[in-house]
Amino acid sequence: MTQGNIPAKIQYVNSLFYAKDYDEVISNVEDILKVDNSRGYLNRLIGYSYFDKKNPDYDKAAEYMGKLKQVVSEDKLLWKDHYYLARIIAKQNQGYVATLTELNNAKDEATKAELQAKVNQMERSIAEAFAEYDKVVEARPDEKSLKNEIANQYYSFRMFDKAAKMWEKNLDPVNPTVNELMQIGRAYYNGDFYKEAEDVFNRVIQKQSDYLPARVYMARTYSKMDDNNTGIPKPKFEDVIKYASVDSVKNASEMMEAFRYLGYYYMQKDNYNTAKAVYDRMINLIPGNVDNQVTAYKGLASVETNQATKEAELDNKLVYLTRAENDYKKVIELAPNDASAKSSLKWVQDYQSSIRKGINPNEIRGKVTDRSGKAIGFASIRVKDTAAENLTKSNGEFRFEIPQSAAVLIISAQGHTTKEIPLTSSRVYNIVLD
Repeated sequence: MTQGNIPAKIQYVNSLFYAKDYDEVISNVEDILKVDNSRGYLNRLIGYSYFDKKNPDYDKAAEYMGKLKQVVSEDKLLWKDHYYLARIIAKQNQGYVATLTELNNAKDEATKAELQAKVNQMERSIAEAFAEYDKVVEARPDEKSLKNEIANQYYSFRMFDKAAKMWEKNLDPVNPTVNELMQIGRAYYNGDFYKEAEDVFNRVIQKQSDYLPARVYMARTYSKMDDNNTGIPKPKFEDVIKYASVDSVKNASEMMEAFRYLGYYYMQKDNYNTAKAVYDRMINLIPGNVDNQVTAYKGLASVETNQATKEAELDNKLVYLTRAENDYKKVIELAPNDASAKSSLKWVQDYQSSIRKGINPNEIRGKVTDRSGKAIGFASIRVKDTAAENLTKSNGEFRFEIPQSAAVLIISAQGHTTKEIPLTSSRVYNIVLD
């Protein structure tokens, strides 16, 4: 009835838009503009529709919104125009993070240059999107959902501090929720703004002291801030264990994270026994959990190899390396395809082989003391049924080569009871005389 009646047709396409029949909106608006291109404001409907339709075309949406800005003065643009423009541009650049990762991994200089140019262009475009969002906020300053959307966009483009600050604007100034604060704290943490993250996680802990995720993130934050390995995260990870222990099965992953830090911490401090105790707790945290056991045995092996590298005596090195070898073998039993364990085991075995080449298999050493621990100097160390004999030094220590067939040592000293010691595969004999 109204064919050729442009005002009627405009009313019709408005109805189509609100009915979400976007393909029909596009078709009808294009028909109108062919007949009467003076109605430039119609570009907004076709731009909106290309964005909202089932299979969106963001480039077409941007094209029509660009035409709208050419024919409509800035003061005549609607807040919704800026809103659509912001979302369209954001969608056009949704591959930004992947492109940035590709650039960081690129090796070839020509590829790097090409990707850098692409990243630069995308960053300019993304900045334009947020400029459009700013205009929307100016028009609708009290819309929390809008600010939340903008914060999510900042987060998706790795602008973590801006995301955090936008979420902060949405907080209830009197009683913010734990979830809202954690969202802000994680954003600061992911953006390497550790002091700000610490402040937010402290707020959560003040509200709810036993809230485990805040304790975990606080420990992680301190770990990131500990550039000089001073150990400042240690009490924070100990807090994680304290609060996670109420349900060690449910909170096993949090406890394992804390154990990993503490095991490494004690190993670096040469507190090997405590480090081993931590890794033993890992093994027993959830009986039968292969992942935990693999992590623990690797930790134990690391402690042993660390001790081996710092040990001066070659035969003592072998003691530690043998334990490390056994630990890596346990890992491979649990996880036969663990390539890192196989590589580490080979390194340990090669290390053992090189050490053995420098050790005299018939040389023994040790120290002779009395019951109080006082060294016995010039004590006799004799191989039974042979003439092979040596004396301890004034500090009670001895070292000498014994016959290959030797079976028993006889240790004697004036004023002390003579003792016979059976020889074993060990080359270290610390002997106490009565």
